[in-house]
Amino acid sequence: MKTSSSIEDFNTAHRRADIKEIVSFITGKKVPLLSYDDVRAKLQAHQGTDKGLHDIPLKSIIGSVGRYTDFTRDFLPRHQSDSERWARVYDFINSQQEILPIQLYKIGEAYFVLDGNHRVSVARHLNFEYIPAYVTELSTLVPISPDTDYDELIIKEEYTRFLKKTRLDYMRPDQDLIVTAPGMYEKLEEHINTHRYFMGIDNQRDVHYFEAVTHWFDEIYLPVAEMIARQGILGSFPGRTETDMYIWIMEYRADLESDLGWQVEHTFAAANLVDRFGKRTQQIFHRIWDTLIGWMIPKQLENGPATGDWRSHLMRVNKSRNYLFKNILVSVHCEETSWLALEQALVIGKRESAKMYGIHVSPPNTECEDEKSNDFQARFQERCQNEGLEGNLVIETGNVSEKIVERARWTDLVVVRLIHAPEAQVIAKLRSGLHTLLHRTGRPLLAVPGEISQMNNALLAYDGSPKGKEALYVAAYLAKNWHIKLSVITVANQSITADIQDYARDYLRNHRVNADFIVKEGNGAETILQVAQEKKKDFLIMGSYGLPPIMEVMRGSSIDKVLMDTTIPVLICR
Repeated sequence: MKTSSSIEDFNTAHRRADIKEIVSFITGKKVPLLSYDDVRAKLQAHQGTDKGLHDIPLKSIIGSVGRYTDFTRDFLPRHQSDSERWARVYDFINSQQEILPIQLYKIGEAYFVLDGNHRVSVARHLNFEYIPAYVTELSTLVPISPDTDYDELIIKEEYTRFLKKTRLDYMRPDQDLIVTAPGMYEKLEEHINTHRYFMGIDNQRDVHYFEAVTHWFDEIYLPVAEMIARQGILGSFPGRTETDMYIWIMEYRADLESDLGWQVEHTFAAANLVDRFGKRTQQIFHRIWDTLIGWMIPKQLENGPATGDWRSHLMRVNKSRNYLFKNILVSVHCEETSWLALEQALVIGKRESAKMYGIHVSPPNTECEDEKSNDFQARFQERCQNEGLEGNLVIETGNVSEKIVERARWTDLVVVRLIHAPEAQVIAKLRSGLHTLLHRTGRPLLAVPGEISQMNNALLAYDGSPKGKEALYVAAYLAKNWHIKLSVITVANQSITADIQDYARDYLRNHRVNADFIVKEGNGAETILQVAQEKKKDFLIMGSYGLPPIMEVMRGSSIDKVLMDTTIPVLICR
């Protein structure tokens, strides 16, 4: 279990890394670890021999095989997202006062981490001088010409052995599994062996090796490779191949699933990987900008992903448009009424054949009165199974809204019980968890006020804004695919006129969706709720806050007024 001390130690190390980054920017002196692949190419080193287990001076470790961008030259963590994993390693080492052996490549007198980057980082932070490691030494004295491409030669040798063992060149002659780093084919063989093991369990028989090879290639590798090509991921990683990215995505996904405690779609893992490590100028700029914003702006005033980011990602990965909410995040609390959020989410889940992901967050140093007698995870899973859906709930400690924001990125929809709507007062609004979620989740959010709705009769509040158009997109999908009734209301005033609905009419007509159109003058929230009641609507659809958080907090929003008085669920899109 992570302690506050371990998290604080991580934050200290991370701040030191930030300072080094600033100094590096000013002085031009580079601080990242060295890349094993680059160094090996420069020194013309080649595959060496196993030297066994040794105690290695930590100061002699100056690079990494795959994570050289995650740490500074002295292994300070560069990314805040590494806090959970770093803290777990810290707590283990600090409590046991020992370190499990890592794996290193040795070139000359320098060492490069193959496995164990976080252990090296924590050990250096704790001022250890040595670390146990299994060492493979590479020789730089080779009896071949200097112009030989040794990396390519080694990889081809490994590829030849891989094909000889798997016979994929014969069984799938169009395959192309070229990689750019050594040791990758050994990982592919591990994937095949693991897949063979689970095939045996599923089929309740021994599975022949070559049957497992072709099934892995067709059912596991190819879908991911096609996704990589479809999303243009290689453009963010110059010099890498499809197979490189397959391995990286699958390992990254496994790490995420271990950290989160639930399954992660490989499309989400790939998108997050691109965001964190992509080499395009725009991606690098966004990371720098997000870091600066994180330093300067309180979390209550941070804005989430750009409008339409979620939909853009969905359109890239879901070409057939056969689902909208494939992965649904539901927040449940100790109060029994919070479970209404799950019941409402199940209505959507059955229509979308979705996976249900639950989260129960307890504030630090508190405990639900009935938590000892109620098994949240079993209850959540059983309720989902009763509806024929896959469900999994995780229990966390911390700030409720922050934990939901962290996990929302791996899902398509967030469903919460509407208990306390954001109030008009500035301080109260800043303290509102729902206000935080609406600004920062980057996903549609369904707020459930009371009784469960079957969601058969929707009212779209449309104002022509960018986020209003996101709501229009969602409404069109629901009307067409769920076969529900749809009405579109525009509340006209000085800034919003009746002709704004022309865009909505054309959009819905082009998507073959029938709808009623209503234009009324008056107070926005009151008029929307009045029409919903008159038309007997059972849920609302609307765009999220149209202003940046700091402006919206000062000026207020009709969304808050709708949430304050609604008796039916409100689906808010951004």
